[in-house]
Amino acid sequence: CKQDIERLCKGIDAGAGRWHSCLRNNSSAVQSPECKAMVEEVKKQDQTSFYVNYNVHTNCASERTAFCKDATVGRARVLDCLYLHKSEEGFSNGCYFAVMSSALTSKLAKSMLGEKLKGM
Repeated sequence: CKQDIERLCKGIDAGAGRWHSCLRNNSSAVQSPECKAMVEEVKKQDQTSFYVNYNVHTNCASERTAFCKDATVGRARVLDCLYLHKSEEGFSNGCYFAVMSSALTSKLAKSMLGEKLKGM
């Protein structure tokens, strides 16, 4: 992705997911097919992996310990657990927003939204 980063992400420092965020925000302008595929793959992993999703991983460490210590890694179980506890006391705003931004496309969030819509 070096050429796409140089072209699309000038002035953005590496680290903390900044380059990936830049590439994701400019995905329609990414020229390299390999880079475009990588951006899409990491986007999918962000929605299912506590460890891949930098925003959730860094903002939800204490919530992971407090609410989801028994949730095993894989199949979005940790993200789903955090989502289920998002309104409880002790859940930080930073974690809440990180979980909600990743949950917008998670299967659990879609399922819960579908159930709410059925009840209307």
